This record gives sequence, structure tokens and C-alpha cells, in this order.
Amino acid sequence: MLNTIASNPLVNLGGFIFGVLGVVLAVIFYFRGRQVLGLKYEAKSFDLITAKISQLPGFAATYKNRPLENLTASRLAIWNSGTTVVSAENIAPNDKIRISLPEDAEFLNATVTFASSLATNVTVSLEGSRHEAIVHFDYLSPRDGCVISFLHTGKADSVPSMLGSVKGFGSPRLYKLTWPIKVLDIIVPLFAAYSGESGQSN
Repeated sequence: MLNTIASNPLVNLGGFIFGVLGVVLAVIFYFRGRQVLGLKYEAKSFDLITAKISQLPGFAATYKNRPLENLTASRLAIWNSGTTVVSAENIAPNDKIRISLPEDAEFLNATVTFASSLATNVTVSLEGSRHEAIVHFDYLSPRDGCVISFLHTGKADSVPSMLGSVKGFGSPRLYKLTWPIKVLDIIVPLFAAYSGESGQSN
């Protein structure tokens, strides 16, 4: 009787299916259990003063007694896109996380306008180069993030980028909508951008 059951094609098919399911579930649990480091960012820029405006007769704009030909407002969201905490110890000391502008643009100011948690202690400072702003945080848990707003002398199409090295990951990566869409990856930057706009409008 056992030989009859063992030779039954339905039993063999069921065993094959359960075997495949076991392998699939093992792979899923493996990837879910992995600790993955990750930082992503997204930036938006808006022209406030352009070369055409600055050349209008009788128009003059200055910042700390410096004439301005271009003035652009940018907002950059950065968040932990991984599955484990990114702490200050994960950042390479000689390659700090920073926002970078093209060589023909300079920062005028920079401030943190939104943080998902005060405990992260996110700060931004203009140190050394006029083209870079250093971003510091004590830690970012998965999905933790912040929005940094800044004025600069570049154009709106001079997209800011992020540089620096996270040990075991590399530089922060520009957020790109890919398939399959991860709902949380959409919610975080949208919520951060909305919060930044709300904070500025109050």
C-alpha cells in the first residue's frame, strides 16, 4: 500500500510543490532577515531670481553686500531606505555625508526644516567649501529622515547631489521610482516634502 501511495502522481506533485514552496519561503525569510544599510535622497529646486530678472533696469538684489545674478531655493529629503540603523559611526570620517552644488554655485544658507524624530539630532553646517554643506546625524532608524532647505546662487536645473560614504553601502543614492513600487519609499519623501512646505508656510 505504501508503494502505491508513493507512486501516485498526485502525491509526487504535492511533494514537489511543497518542496518549491519551502525553498521560496526560505529565500524570502533570508532577504527579510538581512540587515541592509541604505540612504536615499530626493531634491527639488525653484528659481527665485534668474539672470533675466537681475538684468532688469533698476533691479538689484544683494546678499551680505554681494550682488546676486541667480537665487534658487532648494529642498532635499534624505532618509534611511535600509532595514537597519545608520549611525554616525557608519559614516567615513574622511568622507562625510554632504550636499554638493556645481562649482559655479554657492550656498547662502542651509537649515533643517523637518526631522522625523528629534532624537536623530540632524544638523547641517556650511564648512570650508562654499559648494558643500555637511549633514550630521546621531542615527537614522529605518524610514527615519529629514528635509534640508537652502538658498544658493545656482540655477534651478543645477540639481544638488549627495556625497559621502556609508560603510558597507557607499554614497547616498538618488531616489528613483522603480517597479515593484515600494509604498513606504513613496510615502517618506512625499510626507517629508509636505511637512517641509507646511513648516515654511506657517
